Amino acid sequence: MLRKDINPITCLVMFGKTSSKNITPFQAENKKSFAKKFWVSVQKIKYFGADSSRSKTIAAQPVVLKGIAKLAFDLAYGKIDSNEENLKQLWSKLVTNEIDFSHKNKLWGALFLDSEKRNKNFPGIEKYVHVPTGTNLDAGTFDSKTGWVRFGSKHNDIYPRIGDLIRYHLDFEPRKSVSRALNKAVLSPIP
Repeated sequence: MLRKDINPITCLVMFGKTSSKNITPFQAENKKSFAKKFWVSVQKIKYFGADSSRSKTIAAQPVVLKGIAKLAFDLAYGKIDSNEENLKQLWSKLVTNEIDFSHKNKLWGALFLDSEKRNKNFPGIEKYVHVPTGTNLDAGTFDSKTGWVRFGSKHNDIYPRIGDLIRYHLDFEPRKSVSRALNKAVLSPIP
């Protein structure tokens, strides 16, 4: 991995944002053990760090690590989404490989589908993944020749939704901001 990828991922897990701007050494020191827990857990993901890892696991893509990092941060420190029990489960499931990060796991392609197909293929996912009408998510592609899931370059739009897919997979509560957005969309449908 490149430092340009490692730094924002580490910032996400420690502070919930991709930049360390305005972070004091004291703040960084206080969350250092949490970042270490993240990286130790991620290193246990099957094929992470192996030769040709990108062809074996989606976890080798920086945007996926950002999704895991943001989810961990929200569960540990989120103002409205914190949940210590879910955080323990996340760490455990990462280490024991109970989350299938292989390209074969159809869940990772859910972001490439329109809402109707996504809801049909993954019942209940509409409570977790919200893409407002008219949004050009451009989440990525599935390469049918290689069987690889390749997420797009719009990381800021994608990584929170990867965390949402993990929430869905582990049967955690949906992110509160997604729930609010869904309620707002129901209350004020587009004419």
